[in-house]
Amino acid sequence: MIQMIMKKTMIMNNVVLWDDDTTRLNLKPITSTRYISDILVGLSSISEKWTKEFGYSLEQGNLDWNPELASNSFLINASIIPSKDIIKVIQENLGKSNVSLGKTWLLKSNEIDDWKEISLDFIQIAHLWDIFLKNHEIFLLDAINANDFRKVSSIEGVTILGDELYVRGNPTILPCILNTTTGSIFIDDHAQIMEGCQIRGPFYLGCEAQVKMGTKIYGATSIGKSCKVAGELSNVIIHPFTNKAHDGFLGNSVLGSWCNLGAGTISSNLKNNYSLIDLYHYSSNSFEPSGQQFIGLIMGDYSKSSIGTTFNTATVVGVCALIATSGFPPKFIPDFTWLVGNSSEIYDFSKALATIEIVCKRRNLSLTEFQKNLLHSLYPKT
Repeated sequence: MIQMIMKKTMIMNNVVLWDDDTTRLNLKPITSTRYISDILVGLSSISEKWTKEFGYSLEQGNLDWNPELASNSFLINASIIPSKDIIKVIQENLGKSNVSLGKTWLLKSNEIDDWKEISLDFIQIAHLWDIFLKNHEIFLLDAINANDFRKVSSIEGVTILGDELYVRGNPTILPCILNTTTGSIFIDDHAQIMEGCQIRGPFYLGCEAQVKMGTKIYGATSIGKSCKVAGELSNVIIHPFTNKAHDGFLGNSVLGSWCNLGAGTISSNLKNNYSLIDLYHYSSNSFEPSGQQFIGLIMGDYSKSSIGTTFNTATVVGVCALIATSGFPPKFIPDFTWLVGNSSEIYDFSKALATIEIVCKRRNLSLTEFQKNLLHSLYPKT
């Protein structure tokens, strides 16, 4: 009996949420500075969802950052959203067989040759647009496990439509309109919704995040920890410590962490001729068909726009870029681009790093050596 317990513990300690290389390329620039499993969807990151299902945190890995993990570990596809059925399949096959869900691998190990194909419905974040397109579906899945939130039926001065408002800890919700008939609304600890806001679910507001006065939000929208948002948002994912704190529309968009959109920044999410959208793809260094009609702004970590910036439909902004133009900026802006007026140059690395350190220090945080080295690896070589 003791030997069986030790063997199971050893196996579970060798389980890694693994970034598939092709998927990781598809998800850049959001995955330029984070594991796939650190992407925010629904109420939490993908890795936090796996932690909740397994009861403990899993290691994360990919071939660029820690390739040694691939040789002696059981790898779970980090782009797949866990469910009870998915967990059951993994537990039944862990250490016995590799598993694919149709053409998508779920579980594999270099130590095992046998493959088992299983027919099962699943949610995968395989492309940038999946992050916001599948957010509503992921909200429904997350709501099943949201036991640490408590339902609230009334708040003084707040108009609540429906009965699907949930809070965790002690958020502040001032007089506003919260419509949960279109989806559940989740407000996390020490978050704040100021007066005059109008929010339709599904919606998640992270710890210490803030929705400023008069903001209009349409689901399915997820706002990460310590963000500030204002204006009009629709079907948007904003990762922790990013600010869109002023008026302006943002729809069908994904923003990384530590970004800042200047006052009046606006993003189009639909072409004037209503045609399907081509989106920049890092693997081909070209624009490729997305099959989607609605895509707004995709922005990597640490990037910023100046006041009055107007982004065209499906603009992709890399990591640590600065945009300050009077007209439409290009629909792809590489990492560390300093774009001012009609001129473009490479953002000096030391100055960029110094600015990031100042911004992080305001939240009592600092860059790790790994993060500094990662940013340096992204810096243009020419």
